[in-house]
Amino acid sequence: MMYRNLFNSLLRGIKLPQPTSPIFQFPIPTFQHIITTIADIFVSIPPDLFAIAFIFSIAGIFLYIKIKYPFWNIQPVYHTYDFWRKWSSLPFVIHKIPVKTRYTDKSGAVDTFPWEHHRFDRTHIQTALQLIRSFRIPSERILFDLQENEFTAYFIGHNSMSYISFFNDTHQTLNSIADIAIKTKVPVGVCTSRPATLYIDVSPPIRLYMVDFLCSKRDRPIRHNLFQTHEYNIRILNPEISVSILRQDNKLCDGVIPLVQFDTRTYPLQNQVLDPLPSSFYIVEVFRENTDILHNIWNQIDTMFDLFSVRLVTDLGSIFAQIKTRGLRVFALKQKNDICCVYFIRNSRLLFEENDGKNTLDCVASICNINDHDVFYKGFMYSLRDVLRNNGNDFGMLSIDLLGHNTILSTYIESNTKHIFQSIAGYYLYNMVFPKSPIPSNSFLAIL
Repeated sequence: MMYRNLFNSLLRGIKLPQPTSPIFQFPIPTFQHIITTIADIFVSIPPDLFAIAFIFSIAGIFLYIKIKYPFWNIQPVYHTYDFWRKWSSLPFVIHKIPVKTRYTDKSGAVDTFPWEHHRFDRTHIQTALQLIRSFRIPSERILFDLQENEFTAYFIGHNSMSYISFFNDTHQTLNSIADIAIKTKVPVGVCTSRPATLYIDVSPPIRLYMVDFLCSKRDRPIRHNLFQTHEYNIRILNPEISVSILRQDNKLCDGVIPLVQFDTRTYPLQNQVLDPLPSSFYIVEVFRENTDILHNIWNQIDTMFDLFSVRLVTDLGSIFAQIKTRGLRVFALKQKNDICCVYFIRNSRLLFEENDGKNTLDCVASICNINDHDVFYKGFMYSLRDVLRNNGNDFGMLSIDLLGHNTILSTYIESNTKHIFQSIAGYYLYNMVFPKSPIPSNSFLAIL
């Protein structure tokens, strides 16, 4: 206690200096002062350094794009870095005249044929089909069993010519009798295009080519050269159509903005008890006797702005050819004489190893023109039942692109059966820019 009193008395006797102002004092700069200071710094930099920095920045960006996107950066597509093209309001063609690039074949390895029966024989068809069956699907666990009549149906019945290209290796054999070398072309890659029409609410109808099949032998990475040369050749052969569209599955194209991006879901097919349709509704399948159903639909495609802002459809003659092969089945949900809904269901010819080698059905597209989505879904299920009725053991899965009104069907299907696969996909315009891309997937109709 004594020491504590002594310590307190000593502290009271010590007087510490009291600062009259803060030891460190900085004035808070105003916004005007900051701007003036920055301007003074820039004024003090020599103009030559600004020019050098700008040149190096542009060169750096250019090299980055060239290295990161070696193929797509020189293609006439809507690039992710094409900021100036966003200011346009209407779609426009990039190149009026086809342009060759370093990927365009100059050795004569690519042959392009119009799809005409008198110039394109069955040997070419069988060669193309063998390449497509073997190499279109990269996975060894999936078999693509496309039939010849279904394959040819894609390319007939059009208002414009379809085309097919082969990339050939040249093999030499020695004729010992004549003592000469005989050169033989052996196809190692194939690319096909068929006409379609793109309807956009802000533009007149656009005729274009749909690139269906593009594949090559796995030990021959020549797809870029084949595609580039095929595109150049068909522009020369048919200058009236200067735009193409291609679909990319499982992976999007790097550095390119898709016209539409969407998911594809695959569901297992299971036995279900179907609720009855309302008494005034019934399902009709489109055959040769009632093709007026599709004629009515195609006549209204151009005016379906309230249902889909963008419609991509092939020519009606090709649809009829596909229906004839039974590879494509089309059903209409009618109420009395009115067409309320339409469903397009295709045998995709994909056999998954996990599915005991059974085929997969593909809901290509659907159109709903009624407000009752429950009835729309029931109509689809009854259409699906009709497909399975005669071939139920052949199919094990249902694939559906989440485009247009398929998004409604997928929501209903998902509530009953969870999908087992999901992958990303996109449609890409080639030699055309649609500045509003990508459009919402539920506003896009594709019937191909």
